[in-house]
Amino acid sequence: METTEKSPRPPQRFKTRPFYRKLVAAMLLSSLVILVATGYGIFHVFQKRIIHQAERESMDIGEFLIAEHRHLLLTEKSEGQFSLSLGQAGLERLDQSLRSMLPVLKVVKVKIYDTAETIVYSTEFDLIGEIDTDNARLERALAGAVDTHLESKAQFRDLAGERKLDVDVVETYLPVEVDGEVVGVLELYRDVTPFTQQIFITSLQAVLLLGTILLLANGTFFLFLQRTSRSLSEAEQQLRTLATTDALTGVYNHGTIVARTQAEFSRVLRHREQGEDLGLGVLMLDLDHFKKINDSFGHLAGDEVLRELCQRVRPILRDYDLLGRFGGEEFLVALPDADFAEASGIAERIRQAIAVEPCFYEGSAMDVTVSVGVASVTPRDERFARILQRADKGLYLAKQEGRNRVASTEQDVRQALSLESSGRQ
Repeated sequence: METTEKSPRPPQRFKTRPFYRKLVAAMLLSSLVILVATGYGIFHVFQKRIIHQAERESMDIGEFLIAEHRHLLLTEKSEGQFSLSLGQAGLERLDQSLRSMLPVLKVVKVKIYDTAETIVYSTEFDLIGEIDTDNARLERALAGAVDTHLESKAQFRDLAGERKLDVDVVETYLPVEVDGEVVGVLELYRDVTPFTQQIFITSLQAVLLLGTILLLANGTFFLFLQRTSRSLSEAEQQLRTLATTDALTGVYNHGTIVARTQAEFSRVLRHREQGEDLGLGVLMLDLDHFKKINDSFGHLAGDEVLRELCQRVRPILRDYDLLGRFGGEEFLVALPDADFAEASGIAERIRQAIAVEPCFYEGSAMDVTVSVGVASVTPRDERFARILQRADKGLYLAKQEGRNRVASTEQDVRQALSLESSGRQ
């Protein structure tokens, strides 16, 4: 008898929960990166445009202020030669004029320098007369270049002298020129805090909108994937069932029952190495006169008898016992942790359950019986094939003795083992 057939390997089970966790983590991380990058990009694009516009406006405002107050700022030293200076009267008139214009222009501070880097006018009177050294931006303006830049001030005093916190201003240094010669520098601060706040709000709204879109898109994708995965899992389970189950009877197929029984035998061997003796009973069942049933009632009736046999056997077996179709009308039963006496008792109960009443098919009653061969593990068994061969010989013996019975060659084997053990002593 060939017993080396391998069980078909079922598909590898796909572990969906870890996959879902990783997928959700990847989706959240990627969405977070997208949102942060988008928010950062939108904020800086808008900031660049608005600040550029504010800088341009600051330059225009500075040129306007210079043009409007040239008669107060410039003093002719000699014919064609001018310098930037202010007397007390001119200072007061300039301050009065500027303070009437600056709030409308959203300018919060003004300073005017001469070529010696001395502050000749400031909306903060305390600064007048100070020299602003080591100011690279002032030096560039004195060299004839316009310098404008966005600055964030932790605190700032406006025209009224009130202290403001966290203010964004565009700080502009604009050369005051006469006939191409720089005679001083106008520095003005323009408050753009409302613009930067609006940029932040706009960027936040864009991020929230994008986040909502990503949430809906990812949620829809996740639901689709979950449904697809569920369908795949069901298909996988069906494949696993087809790979391990006999389609007609619903019990294990040949390859699976042999592999599972071999695994139980390997467990017995492992425990034997540790000094523990575990039992393992093996039954071979064969329907008596099955060909006659097929010939008399048809193959569909024969199929029904095979299904009915399995339905009657299952309730007799324990939850961890194994039942499989070995081939044709022959079935293999593995009984873990069962010795020979327990296996023989279960075999007799199976025989009686089959013979107790006929099987019915389309109103026809069919008397059905089985022959059963019994074997169990002995200390000499090193290969599963030997147990299977003894169960098969027991089945053959049951057939020879008239069918509808339980038989075994086990007594002869155990008697031989007993005599061998006595001879050694």
